Amino acid sequence: MPGDRNCIHVSYGELLRSATEAVRGLGFVFGQADDAADCFVWTECVFGQGLSLLRQADQLKPAAGWRQIAVTRNESRTVVINAHGCPLLISAARIADLAITVAGLDGHGSCSLEVRGGFGGWAIPYIANRVSGGKYNCQASWILTADEEEPKRIVLQAHDKILELTPHFDPSMDVVDRLFLDISRQPRAAGVKSQIVVPSERLSKALNHGLEVEVESFGVFGRLTARLRVPSSGRSRNQAG
Repeated sequence: MPGDRNCIHVSYGELLRSATEAVRGLGFVFGQADDAADCFVWTECVFGQGLSLLRQADQLKPAAGWRQIAVTRNESRTVVINAHGCPLLISAARIADLAITVAGLDGHGSCSLEVRGGFGGWAIPYIANRVSGGKYNCQASWILTADEEEPKRIVLQAHDKILELTPHFDPSMDVVDRLFLDISRQPRAAGVKSQIVVPSERLSKALNHGLEVEVESFGVFGRLTARLRVPSSGRSRNQAG
């Protein structure tokens, strides 16, 4: 909010300029960081939650480093992405691109993907929006626990450059046990809608007018970018000369 002492004004360019460095500060390499930076900036501009994704990833980073993400197919030919212990922020762009590729290889222009165990649910709208940019429709559902009796809950649908969020969309939890993405050429009924979002309008507003972000969250952003510039150990100090 303008005038809020707990917030500061940040330009779109300032956020974009340091986004890749901030993600690399989480321990990811170029390429991964470039993809995640796009998700981070988009999510901050559209929902005001990109910085929270960075902070969550920093808090949950394993001491031994990030696990590798594995991709397989199950017996029903659904593409399964094992993202246990990894932030969806990092894999969001590749998940969306994989969905577009698999759907394109299908004669009917459809496919199903299942993402297991990733955290950072605010990256899900970015995935769905990126898929819809490939001229597909993407319906996202999730199961939040390991309870096999729990039904899938449709949380959002992306089509025709808009997002439809349902009342079940509340990505504040740490881990999504299973995320399901159904890709098709035609939109599917998403049930009761609680919110319609037009990402292009919010991105345009951020580009033209900047963003108001929490001071504390932006401080995390600054500390992550600083990790690449400030030696954090005796060995790195020696290597830096």
